[in-house]
Amino acid sequence: QQQQQQQQQQQQQQQQQQWQLDNGIRMSKTLANDA
Repeated sequence: QQQQQQQQQQQQQQQQQQWQLDNGIRMSKTLANDA
């Protein structure tokens, strides 16, 4: 059960990183458009 919990946590972290990455790309595109 502990192992399962650890796996879920890792998956959540990966999803968060992916979201931050997408967000960063969107942000820089918006900034580039404003420039």
